[in-house]
Amino acid sequence: MNQRLWSGYDWRHGGEEWSANWGDTSNLWYATLMPRVSAWLGGDVRAVEIGPGHGRLTEHLKDHCASVVLVDIAPNCIDFCRQRFAAATNLEFVVNDGSSLAFLPDASIDLVFSFDSLVHADREVLTAYLPEIERVLRVGGRALLHHSNLAALLDEGSAPESNHMRARDVSADIVAQAAEQLASLECRTQELISWDASLRLIDCISTFERRVPRSGAPVDRFHNPEFYPRARELRALSERYQGRAAAGAGDGP
Repeated sequence: MNQRLWSGYDWRHGGEEWSANWGDTSNLWYATLMPRVSAWLGGDVRAVEIGPGHGRLTEHLKDHCASVVLVDIAPNCIDFCRQRFAAATNLEFVVNDGSSLAFLPDASIDLVFSFDSLVHADREVLTAYLPEIERVLRVGGRALLHHSNLAALLDEGSAPESNHMRARDVSADIVAQAAEQLASLECRTQELISWDASLRLIDCISTFERRVPRSGAPVDRFHNPEFYPRARELRALSERYQGRAAAGAGDGP
């Protein structure tokens, strides 16, 4: 379904429509994502981005890593990224089957990153990716995956009216439990987040570390219903400052 959807999607806006809550992708990257991933970036980092679409986040990620492998199930997305980033010498482009990283050697990656993509991936896909991520990460390597938490809301009977095409059989618990079955991939944090004005915790940002041996530390799970309001605040601030600067005048506060 995802392959058909994104292969036939109208990409005229390049995916920027999904950054609208923040105003633009720069706000999303610098104010929301960098505080969460900055410690794992650097000039010697080899990263994988799963589901880059037309590269709206790749535009920023590529400047903070030695190399990035872009992996997408939709050939048209990889073709577009190859053209968009033709001048970049640190990017690789791969069309995969939507659940495997078989083209990567063992222990060859420092960071696996996926935001605003795997929220549409069902349980079968997430649980297939996790052992692949464990395999390709170096010891001490990290992963950040943004995925659905809709299954938990459905179980509670509290799902919002709009489900934003989230996978119905994925939750924070399911992902954390899948990681527990692996020898060396530990789920470290799970931030349950809102994605619309309902403030329902429809999504989860899970982070992982490959540790040998496992530490046995519990998952640090926390709720952030303010995720959506904070994004909207960034948009309002951006529009206020940039809009008035462009107009050259404005009222006082």
